[in-house]
Amino acid sequence: MRLRLSILLSFFVVTAFGQTQNLKFTQLGTSGGLSRSEVQCIYQDRQGFMWFGTRDGLNRYDGYKFKVFRKNPNNKSAIASNDIKALLEDNNANLLVATADGGLTVLDLRAEQFYAADNKLPGMTNISNYIHTLYADGSKVIWLGSSDKGLYRYDAGSKTLKSLLTGNASNQNITNIIKDSKGNIWAGTGANGIYIFSAGGKYLKHYGTNDGTARGLTHNNIKFIYQDHQQRIWVGTYGGGLHQYDAATDTFKQVQFENSFEANAHRFLLCMEEDTKGNLWIGTENGGLSIYNPVTKSSVTYHHVDNDAGSISSNTINCIKRDKKGNMWIGTANSGISMVRIDEGVFTHYKYQHDANGLSNNIVNGIFEDDQHRIWIGTDGGGLDLFNPLTGSFKYYKHQPGNAASIAGNYVLNMAQDGNHNIWVGTWGDGVTVFNPATNTYKHFRNIPGDPGSLSNNNAFYILHDSKNRMWVGTYGGGLDLYNEATGKFSHFVNGAPGSISSNYILTMHEDRNGIVWVGTDEGGLNKYNGDGTFSAYTTVKALPKGSEKFSNNTVTGIWDDADGNIWAGTSYGLNYFNPRTLINKTYFAEDGLANDAVGAVLGDTQGYVWISTNKGLSRFDPKHKTFRNFSTADGLQSDEFKYGNYLDKAGRMYFGGRNGFNVFTPDKIQTVNFDPPVVFTNFQLFNSDVTVGGEGSPLKVAVPMAKEIVLSYKQSSFSFEFASLNYTAGEKKQYRYKLVGYESDWHNLGTRNSLTYTNLDPGTYTLMVKGLDNNRQWSAKVSEIKIIVTPPFWKTWWFKLLLFLAIAGGVVVVFYLRLSGIRKRNRQLEREVSLRTQQLSDTNSQLVESYDEIRQQNESLEVVNKEISRKTDKILQQQEQIVNQNQQLENTVNELEASNKTKDMFFSILAHDLKNPIAALTGLSDLLKTRLSYLNPNEVVSFVHDISRSSNSINNLVINMLDWARTQSSNLLCQPVNINLRELALKNVYLVQIQLANKNIDCKVEIDTDKNVYADYQMLNTIVRNLLSNAIKFTPVSGKITISAACEGDEVMISITDSGIGMTAEQLQQLQEPQLQVSLGTAGETGTGLGLQICRDFVQVNNGRIQILSTPGKGTVITIIMPKALNNETVGAGFDKENTEEANDVQFDEQLHLLPDAKRQILKGKRILIVEDNQEMRNYLKALLAGVFEIFEADNGVNGLRTAKETQPELIITDLIMPVMNGLEFCNAIKSDVQTSHLPVLLLTSEDNAASQLSGYEAGADIYLTKPVNRQLLLSVIFNFIKGLDRVKGQFSETDKLIPDDLDYNKLDREFLEKMSQFIELNLSNADLDYKMLSDHAAMSRTVLYAKFKSLTGMGVHDFIKNIRLKKALELLQQGGLNVSQIAYEVGFATPSYFSKSFTKQYKMTPKEYVLTLKNRKEGAMNTSKL
Repeated sequence: MRLRLSILLSFFVVTAFGQTQNLKFTQLGTSGGLSRSEVQCIYQDRQGFMWFGTRDGLNRYDGYKFKVFRKNPNNKSAIASNDIKALLEDNNANLLVATADGGLTVLDLRAEQFYAADNKLPGMTNISNYIHTLYADGSKVIWLGSSDKGLYRYDAGSKTLKSLLTGNASNQNITNIIKDSKGNIWAGTGANGIYIFSAGGKYLKHYGTNDGTARGLTHNNIKFIYQDHQQRIWVGTYGGGLHQYDAATDTFKQVQFENSFEANAHRFLLCMEEDTKGNLWIGTENGGLSIYNPVTKSSVTYHHVDNDAGSISSNTINCIKRDKKGNMWIGTANSGISMVRIDEGVFTHYKYQHDANGLSNNIVNGIFEDDQHRIWIGTDGGGLDLFNPLTGSFKYYKHQPGNAASIAGNYVLNMAQDGNHNIWVGTWGDGVTVFNPATNTYKHFRNIPGDPGSLSNNNAFYILHDSKNRMWVGTYGGGLDLYNEATGKFSHFVNGAPGSISSNYILTMHEDRNGIVWVGTDEGGLNKYNGDGTFSAYTTVKALPKGSEKFSNNTVTGIWDDADGNIWAGTSYGLNYFNPRTLINKTYFAEDGLANDAVGAVLGDTQGYVWISTNKGLSRFDPKHKTFRNFSTADGLQSDEFKYGNYLDKAGRMYFGGRNGFNVFTPDKIQTVNFDPPVVFTNFQLFNSDVTVGGEGSPLKVAVPMAKEIVLSYKQSSFSFEFASLNYTAGEKKQYRYKLVGYESDWHNLGTRNSLTYTNLDPGTYTLMVKGLDNNRQWSAKVSEIKIIVTPPFWKTWWFKLLLFLAIAGGVVVVFYLRLSGIRKRNRQLEREVSLRTQQLSDTNSQLVESYDEIRQQNESLEVVNKEISRKTDKILQQQEQIVNQNQQLENTVNELEASNKTKDMFFSILAHDLKNPIAALTGLSDLLKTRLSYLNPNEVVSFVHDISRSSNSINNLVINMLDWARTQSSNLLCQPVNINLRELALKNVYLVQIQLANKNIDCKVEIDTDKNVYADYQMLNTIVRNLLSNAIKFTPVSGKITISAACEGDEVMISITDSGIGMTAEQLQQLQEPQLQVSLGTAGETGTGLGLQICRDFVQVNNGRIQILSTPGKGTVITIIMPKALNNETVGAGFDKENTEEANDVQFDEQLHLLPDAKRQILKGKRILIVEDNQEMRNYLKALLAGVFEIFEADNGVNGLRTAKETQPELIITDLIMPVMNGLEFCNAIKSDVQTSHLPVLLLTSEDNAASQLSGYEAGADIYLTKPVNRQLLLSVIFNFIKGLDRVKGQFSETDKLIPDDLDYNKLDREFLEKMSQFIELNLSNADLDYKMLSDHAAMSRTVLYAKFKSLTGMGVHDFIKNIRLKKALELLQQGGLNVSQIAYEVGFATPSYFSKSFTKQYKMTPKEYVLTLKNRKEGAMNTSKL
């Protein structure tokens, strides 16, 4: 009999081991509650609990947690030994526990207490303390095997004990006991083979190597004797391997192993168990787990794999047990328990295995079967794998750098086969490889820039070979490519024109039964190829017929068509069932039963089911009944998350790939193990504390799993139960529902939660009912019940209520008769009083009648008056309504005037700003040039002149625009149209901006024929062209292009200025339609107000024209002016002089100033100043003015300025008021609203000099407000005073006794910061280690920011501030007089009294003792004064 290893060529063998070749082991160890990693025995009791014996106690497992029983010398009811060797349950709910050094001990499962053997099994006395094996033969006889005193036979009926095999020491180590089919008992020993006894204990036979009775047995150390369901007996030895007993010849045959390594590993066997398919699971020492098929005489061995949680946990197997469901439990010698769930054998799983022939990479992107029935697997980084489903073996194809005879890349996405038997391999980033496996030839297709026939994109996401022998390549980013075999070129289908494919990002393709190609795209929906180069797209916004649901999502990941021609489309959000004939669509989501909304692939089987892979497992949809059945990792899936790869091979097997390998299964063979597990109560708690059996005050009389009734007092009405479905499967497959009869009538679902709590139940009798799911995920008919009786307090008992009723009834009778007597007496008195009162009422009634008549007359008079008042009131209301309407009209008029004024104010504010900036720069630069001319070299002079020239040009352009705009605001704007030659006018304006064009290297072309003439006002049209051309230059980057063109259309001429600039968004285009100015920046920092465009719009309108603007962000802008065509050919020429040109040179100059005296310069030397100004010339001027003395930082807008301020912490910020992105007021407010910058002084520098603008600046938090042009001396004096002010602040902090001086004007944020820091320092005052680190952590600031903030607010560093507070606290303690100087020094956190005295003297100009003496003299003087 030859034993073969895991990979065999026989299809039958592979089928037999189809599930075991890919077992997934689930681990249970000490981290989950197991008492020790060395498991010596496993047992399942009648209730279904799993028991595990270890060297450190007994463990009970319910599928959720372990309950451990250990030896406790202080508890007589505890187990006798922690070394558990064997377990057996008798017919009286007792668990027999065989131990080493503790003999046989019995666990009463009802009381959960341990007893000595003779307490529960009378007559079981004087047995060995080392019991190693137990066996019940089914006839009330228990067999016990010891390691030192042989074999015992205990008859529970007669309560007698018989000792066997006691004569020879070699016979006394009993390792295993079984009963064969003839009723005989086989006992294996550790040194003398096997002994056979009759059921009554009579010796029958011996097999051993020592006395010639081996009969083929090769070793005397017997580890197990096992009889399978075919009544075959197997003997495992420690050193001699596995033997099969042949009853016909009374001999043993040794199982031989072909592989020498396996043969050696299988010599030392430890245990055996049979699975539900008749395979024998054999545990070895250091040889792993071997699974042997007695029919085919073949086996496969599993070893522990490091870093693979799904492999068996150890190679030494002590024990194996199959539970009632068919799960296999494996106890290891050093790694706890490995469990193989029978449910996880539904799907075969292949993955990467270290040092084994497995998948090259666990991430599987694509799966394909060729015409030779070979399966190709595309992996994400491991290349291409060729999988043989018969042998389970893999062959690898990987990219070899520099070798063209290899695939193009290892990130393989998809595969297909063409009509020439070539395999097409699509990769990510490396194009397509076409290779022939037979000839081993390779050809590569990649994107070649400039070659329109090459692949459009190197990300070949999906490849399809259709029924017309065409090869389609769907790329991610380049659209869809169709290969022409004759030319070797690709034609491309890209998104763009109407009828084109809806997206260039292709995810999947599919050809339906009618030969129609369907394409799934990323964010472009589902596309149908119409056969004529066009596509029909179906998206979430596609209008579908009435009664149809919209497509669930535009990212289509999987497509499949059923036998009826319907399309099933999986998307990243939901599944779509689409009828292409009626255009009716139906969607399915997780709420409908789908495992998850994110679908990876869709595939149909031969039975009509639709299989959908998702991000949460696999779903099988039944179209007939509209139901889903979901599968997860608990069923053997590679993981819950799947990729797009899938395939149905010719043999009917389905393949689905994911991030942990791929699964293979035959859909019609998917079966669920029929198992209806019991639900048992596992724990009971009162007020969240576990309750033990028989404890003081415990309501439990028996253990919770066996309890039928629990009686609770009304004080114990808050209780909890834990329960477990003893179906040892994944947690999500175990769900529960419950109801408490007597309290509620409906079942309530708990989901996967296995506990519930009730509080404050009323006294009464209840029945708690709990049930769970069976293995088919249907609610089980089995219900676990437990009666709960809550007893009432004595005042709620029936007898107490009866006594109380009688007492109350007697009291009521007595009170009734006493009250009756009083009532009669009172009635007589009332009769007399009523008679007297009746007479009085009669008199009063007469008076009331008279009064009523008077009141009625008065009411009639009042009604007349009220009518007159109502009439006058109505008249007043009408007048008020007229006044309100007039006020509303006035308000509307005022609002319109205010809006108009605001617009003009904004125009003039921005113009003033843009005028004053270059004027201020011009003034400053000319002053600098005048004072320093003798010190400057020629290049520096040219630089000054260049900046002056730029400022002058800027002023000129602004003045021209302002004059033009003023013309548009006049109601008497005079238009004098003439015939104008457009080409001459355009050339003139292009020539005038040559310097600007040259500075940015812009190519400007005039493409206007000489016969293009318009009829318009010359000056106005010239202004229009000049402004639009200047605007195009401003927003076109370096090396850009500008084109001026013209075309005739009817009686109109269209003049277009096209640039390749930055373009505009739809929002910016909308803002251009509004009559307000918008500050903007050009590509080189040029500023614009939008005034020019406003002028253009007004001038065009006056000339009976119109203006159109088209713009695309990042591509450019086209502005078209449509004007009336000229009446004849007589035109007005442009008339310009080409000799007037100017060159600009960019030079830099030295920025040293000597405006300050040396003493002041020394104080200001190195101080940091941040300049926030959008005008480059103004920033240059300010830097020139301040450089050499200060360290200068600069920013071109408020956002960048805010970031720079936080990073540099300057002593002063100088900012402009009007800036793009974030203006000066917003910037100032942001600075003062952030605790990291609120202390920084801000100088607001602007062209605005009106009071309202200054008030806005101060309200935003500005410390000072200066107007342009800047006075140099004034600016430097202001800066000097700011810096010098820090010394005054420090003096104020030192001179006052208060922690924070009252007269310092801090903003709210800074004062709160100082108060917070002072309070923290006071709380930690006695801590001598208090330093900047603790304050930094408390303030959540960096050391740099913290120091700068303290320096600015207090004039002191962090350390000095802490010391200042320590000294002020010391001053307070000295005044109180309760402590001496040394005590105060330590109390306020000084390390030594001497350092305290030194610091105190430095601050207060006297020693602490002198200060105390001064206080004493003051008190004495005050007392003498009071006496006088």
